[in-house]
Amino acid sequence: MANGTYELRHVTGESDLQDIFRMRHEVFTQEMGRPNLGISLLKDEFDSGAIHVLASVDATPAGSVRFLPEAPQLRKLAGREIEAFFRKGAKLLEINCFVVRKQFRRTKVGPMIIRHNYLYPLRAGYDNIVCATPAKHTRLLSYYKRLGWRPFGRSNFSYDFSEPSDWILLHAPIRNPLVMIRFWLLLPLLFAWRRGKRD
Repeated sequence: MANGTYELRHVTGESDLQDIFRMRHEVFTQEMGRPNLGISLLKDEFDSGAIHVLASVDATPAGSVRFLPEAPQLRKLAGREIEAFFRKGAKLLEINCFVVRKQFRRTKVGPMIIRHNYLYPLRAGYDNIVCATPAKHTRLLSYYKRLGWRPFGRSNFSYDFSEPSDWILLHAPIRNPLVMIRFWLLLPLLFAWRRGKRD
C-alpha cells in the first residue's frame, strides 16, 4: 500500500461522483452508525454546486472531500454566526464530507487530502476556509487547532449527514503567514505519525 500509486483530482464525471457518494455511505452510515437513509449513495442539495475531490490508490477510490464556495451549507445552518464574524465580502470556502475508507487510513491518503484542503483555496484566492466539528470530539478539535484552525461559533444542527447535535464552527485564515507556517511545520509530522501507526 505504501508504494502504491496515489492520485488526487477534482472530478465531475458521474462514475467518479458515484464512487464518492458510495464512500460517504460506507463511512457515515455503515461505519459510524449514523441514521440509515435506506440508500447506498449519500448526497444532498449542495453537491450540485460543489467542488468534489477524489483520492485514489492504484485507481481504487480511497477518500474524498467536498469544497463549497462561499460556504452555503454553513450559511444556511449558522448564518448569523458567520455574518457576525467575517468581514463583508470575505471569500470563504467550506470544507466538509471528508472521508477516508478504513483500509486506507494508515496511508498517505488522509495527509494528502489535508494538504490539498489548504493549497487549493490559497491558490484559488480564498481568504478563509471554514468547517464544523462535533463539540463532543475534543481530541479532533485540538487537532484542528494545531493545524491553525480557530473556533468562531457554536450551534446545534445536522451536518455531514448526522442527526442534530452541538457543533463547533472553525475557520483557518489561510492568508495569515503564521497559520501557513504552522501548517507546513506540522504536516511532515502528520505523515511521520501515519507511517509509525502503519508500521
